[in-house]
Amino acid sequence: MEEENIHEVIHENPVHKREGHYNSWSFTIRPLRGISENTLTKVILWLDKQDFGFACLEMEGEARHLHGQIWIKEPRTKGTINKSLENICARTIEDWSPAQNLVLRRGTKIAYNDGFVENYLNKEENIIFNNPPDCPSEFFYPSQEEQEEVQAKSSSRNSQYYELKKEWKKFNENNAFSLEDVARWLMDRMYKYDTFKIIEDDKRRKQFTKSLYYYLKGQGTLKMMLTEEDYLKTTQHYNQMLMEQKI
Repeated sequence: MEEENIHEVIHENPVHKREGHYNSWSFTIRPLRGISENTLTKVILWLDKQDFGFACLEMEGEARHLHGQIWIKEPRTKGTINKSLENICARTIEDWSPAQNLVLRRGTKIAYNDGFVENYLNKEENIIFNNPPDCPSEFFYPSQEEQEEVQAKSSSRNSQYYELKKEWKKFNENNAFSLEDVARWLMDRMYKYDTFKIIEDDKRRKQFTKSLYYYLKGQGTLKMMLTEEDYLKTTQHYNQMLMEQKI
């Protein structure tokens, strides 16, 4: 496929913009007793159905495992990729277990560049499938903006707030805002548009609204972090310091 055509298929396709959908994934299959020839056969058949793919083996015996990567014109989610691999393993590995399934899922990752494949190209004797893209592979990888978004999301420890912040940015477009603005926006999402689960408890709803407001601003206040007694002590200490400086 010509470069401009593959670029149009991938980067102009609205599906590409859907969250969690990507055009290239790397994966590792590491069964407890080593990967068998039967499993390898099924994996190769699966790889052959993808637009482009690569796979190689490492180690021997019970330590033998497979590393692979696919490039696909229609983006898919991690869950979709894992489902295919899990089905292969479940059908071909007699003692396949939830623990092994978890290892498989964790080994599936978004591919950002050719680094994964290049790491194994010097081990030619271990390559079992080698059908890389017939066009510049960077067309399949996330843009810099998408990569930064993925990294920011993975590093966030407040996933619910993080998702709301993304929606707020689309709604507000970096304009100044107040607590009232956030309250009205959240209220509409709960009661008008039904796009956010209603917080029925009155106290918790108000606390969440204020907490979200500070999260969207990217800063809070000292008072919200302390008891009234501790806060008064802090401000009194600060005022005392100012008075002493004047003296």
